[in-house]
Amino acid sequence: MKKNAFTLVELMAIIVIMASILLIILPAINGTIKNSEEKKKQDALNSIYMAAENYVMANYDEYSSLDDIGAVEYVYITDLISNNYLSIDTINPNNDLAFNNKDAVKVTKKEDGTFSYELIVAQTIYDVVINNFPYLEVGENGCKNPSDNNYSYMGGCYLKSGSNDSGKFSFYLFMHSIGLGLDNEMITKTFFDNNGNFLKEKFEQWYKNFAIENGVTEEELNQKLEENNVDTFFELLFKTAYGVVLTPEKLFFQLNNSLWYSGFLWRIMGINADGSIRIITDQDVTTIPWGSEDMAENWGESHAKKWLNDYFYPRLKGNNIIKETTWCSEITTDKNSVRTECITNLSTASAYVGLITLDEYNLAGGALSYLNSGQYQWTMTPENSQDSWGIGYGGVNHFPVSDPYGLRAVININSDVAITGGNGTLGEIWNNNTGPYILNEDKNIEVTGKLNEKSTSGEYVMFAGKKYRVVDKDNNGNTKLILDGYYEENGEIFKIEYGNDNAFSPTTGIGQKLNTDVLNWLTNNSENEKGKLVSNYTWYQNNFDFGDSYTKSLDETNPTRSIQATVGLIRIGEMSSIQTNNYIYLNIYNLINEGEMFGSWIMTSNIDNTRSWLISEFGVAGGGVVSNENRIRPVIVIKSDVEIISGTGTFSNPYQI
Repeated sequence: MKKNAFTLVELMAIIVIMASILLIILPAINGTIKNSEEKKKQDALNSIYMAAENYVMANYDEYSSLDDIGAVEYVYITDLISNNYLSIDTINPNNDLAFNNKDAVKVTKKEDGTFSYELIVAQTIYDVVINNFPYLEVGENGCKNPSDNNYSYMGGCYLKSGSNDSGKFSFYLFMHSIGLGLDNEMITKTFFDNNGNFLKEKFEQWYKNFAIENGVTEEELNQKLEENNVDTFFELLFKTAYGVVLTPEKLFFQLNNSLWYSGFLWRIMGINADGSIRIITDQDVTTIPWGSEDMAENWGESHAKKWLNDYFYPRLKGNNIIKETTWCSEITTDKNSVRTECITNLSTASAYVGLITLDEYNLAGGALSYLNSGQYQWTMTPENSQDSWGIGYGGVNHFPVSDPYGLRAVININSDVAITGGNGTLGEIWNNNTGPYILNEDKNIEVTGKLNEKSTSGEYVMFAGKKYRVVDKDNNGNTKLILDGYYEENGEIFKIEYGNDNAFSPTTGIGQKLNTDVLNWLTNNSENEKGKLVSNYTWYQNNFDFGDSYTKSLDETNPTRSIQATVGLIRIGEMSSIQTNNYIYLNIYNLINEGEMFGSWIMTSNIDNTRSWLISEFGVAGGGVVSNENRIRPVIVIKSDVEIISGTGTFSNPYQI
């Protein structure tokens, strides 16, 4: 009889066969589908990257920083859509969602000259500030949520806090001021552990023993604590000295607001009323007179304003991220002024770079805030027509505007500029993962190419085992470097007289020393390195007086004298006060111990030929008698064809040449 259907056994066999076939072909089908989806996703990304590339090429003036290896720019998807480089219905292929206004293409210049592209949600400087300092959110007029950590000023919200560095600086100064007879090394060993942490209990016991040894009874000490309503001797001492109650936790506080931008370390100050971010250089970047006599009330014509905007600003890499603004130069006779609005004199001279006001300094916490760098610095607040307010390691004072003191530059960064790495700290390593926040460039990419094309003022360079910082580049492509420290002999900082007069010469006095022993020390006695990399240069020396413009010191068309030499010195008005980050405090402590105010000889000569100018670590320039001994910070000039072989130009990874 003919069968018309499968038996159960046959049906089961067919099912087994079909299942086996499916086991074989399903992974292949799934793989094909997955590969198709991946290809579709990659095609979508490539379309976005091509749109970004076309947009950058069409608007290259806005992205000129991409000339540099390792430079990073962010092209926002919203810009690509609004300018018809992408369709309005373009979605994010990574999550199939619509793009938001923070999604961007990260464009990075690679070592081979091409660009890499990456679709990311860019972390803007505004995001970083608000995420790490949420109390800086701006309300209708100032801080939305006032607290002990912020202050309102001109409608913005800013950091009101100390930092570990300024706290230690204040502590050392205080310990010296009360005459305890301890040197800096003893203070460090007695009151701090190996990691730099303050030993509160040890300080309490030490001070109690010290007081009793000097005739104060324990009962009297307890009475003092009770009268001042404090619990510790630490609080008692600082309340007596500063009029405020400070605990070690408040004084030795790491703020983590450090930022690396264009060769300089900066500090984040806070958020302006328009959402831009206000930052200030960590230290003085030069030392010049604020202005000529009787011009303290005219910020717009001051030497300081002109130097910051005509000399400093053009040398900042990618300065198109800086917002032009007006600056408050309102007069006050009150050294403790804490005005939060500029009522009568909002400067009509808008500028890209300015200084802090006296009010900002006081509102932020004064001598115990991060705005006290330990150096003298000008504010832009006048006291009268002759004097302007300045800040020194001892606090606020007024100085004649003709005196040369330091400038700490202040700029306002557009809120959408990208932070590419870092965590705001000041450790030994600076890169995209740790150390200061990195602004607008990639510091994980090693740089190669010509030094004069890749470097910028302030960046670090290693040459013959010595660390330098870039001062400037001349019109012929030569790069001027200043030693990041002082010339040493036999492991000690060397001091020398300038000479018989203040005329610099490579055959006598300080000039001879620089071009013999110092040159050999700088180049490790290698004749090849001297001739191959370091240029025999024309150095310009000009007579300079109090109140003169920095342009007089830097004049190379009609100089007082021109000198041919290999090693020279810095001039007033150049990037002259740039010192190694975070170690200036130790240097200042040592100077305090030695009773010295001035640091090192410079090239600029005084109008009195028995004196030459000096610049100190305190950010002060003054006339030193040429027969006195002072330190040397040598300056060399690297030839235009010298190549960078590695490095990123940061403190922890200098350019190697």
